[in-house]
Amino acid sequence: MIHISLSMHLETIELNVDLDLDGPVTALFGPSGVGKTSLLEAVAGLRRPDRGEIRIDDDVLFSSSGAVSLPPEDRLVGYVPQDALLFPHMSVGENLQYGSREASRSVPLASVSDALEIGHLLERDPNTLSGGERQRVALGRALVSAPRLLLLDEPLAALDIGLKERVLPYLDRVRDQYGIPALVVSHDVYEVLTLCNEVIVLDRGAVVGRGEPRTVLTRFGEAGFFRAPFENVLDVRVVAHEPDEGITRVETPEGLEIAIPHRDAALGSSALAGILAEDILLARKRPEGLSARNILGGTIETIDESEGVAMVRVGTPEPVYVKLTRRAVMQLGLEIGTKVHLIIKTHSIHRLDGARR
Repeated sequence: MIHISLSMHLETIELNVDLDLDGPVTALFGPSGVGKTSLLEAVAGLRRPDRGEIRIDDDVLFSSSGAVSLPPEDRLVGYVPQDALLFPHMSVGENLQYGSREASRSVPLASVSDALEIGHLLERDPNTLSGGERQRVALGRALVSAPRLLLLDEPLAALDIGLKERVLPYLDRVRDQYGIPALVVSHDVYEVLTLCNEVIVLDRGAVVGRGEPRTVLTRFGEAGFFRAPFENVLDVRVVAHEPDEGITRVETPEGLEIAIPHRDAALGSSALAGILAEDILLARKRPEGLSARNILGGTIETIDESEGVAMVRVGTPEPVYVKLTRRAVMQLGLEIGTKVHLIIKTHSIHRLDGARR
C-alpha cells in the first residue's frame, strides 16, 4: 500500500493530495503544470513537501509531524525521468550496474537485460542509443535496484508513435514479470489505457477524478479536459490471422471488424487499436478499386466545427471520429444523418503487441 498525503506550494499552484494506492500501475494524468511531476519528485525524495506523510506499507519515507525525510537513496524507489538521464561517461552496462550498488537488494542484471532485451547493448556508449533504447536502459537501471515502487515520468513522451509501439510491450512485461507497483505520469491516453489499472486525474494541484482508465478518460475527454493523441481508441479482440496478406483481423465488442497490421497474438486475445481522425477518408458513395482494406459504412451523428476544421462523428457499430476541413464538409454536403463510407488504410491503424489489462 502506498500512502501519499501532502501539501506543497509550487510556483503557480498549491498541490494538495491524499491518496492510498494499491493497484499494480496507477497513472497520474492531466494538463501540464498541475503538479504531476512534482508529486513524483516528492515521493522520490527530490522535492520536500511543506507538510504531510508518504509511506510504503509501514515504512515512513516522509513525515512533517514526525520530522522524517529519508534521502532518495534510502527510499528504495526507482525513478525514471522523462529524458532518461543516463550517465554519458559510463557504458550501458555500467549505467545498469550503478543501480545495483547494494547487491543484497539488487535484481540480477541478466534477468533485467533479458526482460528488456538490452543484453546486446551493454558495451555501447549511451550517446549511440536510439530513444527507445535509452528508455529501456533507464528503466533497467531502476529495476536492478529492486525498488519497492517505480516512478515513471512520461516514459514515452519523447518517442514517436512507432517507437512507442515498440517500447510499450517492455513496460507491459516489467509490470507482469516483476510485480513492482508503479506510479506513471502521462499525457498519453493510449499509454494510460494500455499500461494502467487505475488513473488519477489532477487539475490545478487537486485530484478531480479517479477510477478505471477508460471510464475516467472518456468522461474527461468529452468534457474537453484534454485532447487525446488518438481520437479513436478501440478495444479489439483477435479473430483471424492472414499472415500472407500482412494483416490480422480484429473485432470490437460492438461487432466492428477491421484489419490491422499483422500481430503475433493468440486468437481471442485483446489489445487496443488507435486511429488518428486525420488518417480516415470519408466518401458519400462506396469507393471501388482501392487498396485500403477497411471500408466501413456509417451515418454522421455530429459535426463540430472550429477555425476551419470539422470533427465529424460517424456512427458505425462503434463511433468513429474523422477530421475534415470545413470546405470538405460543404463540398460533400455533409449533415447529421448523411450516409457515408469511411476508408482506413491498414497501416494507419496503430496496434500494441501487449494485451490490454
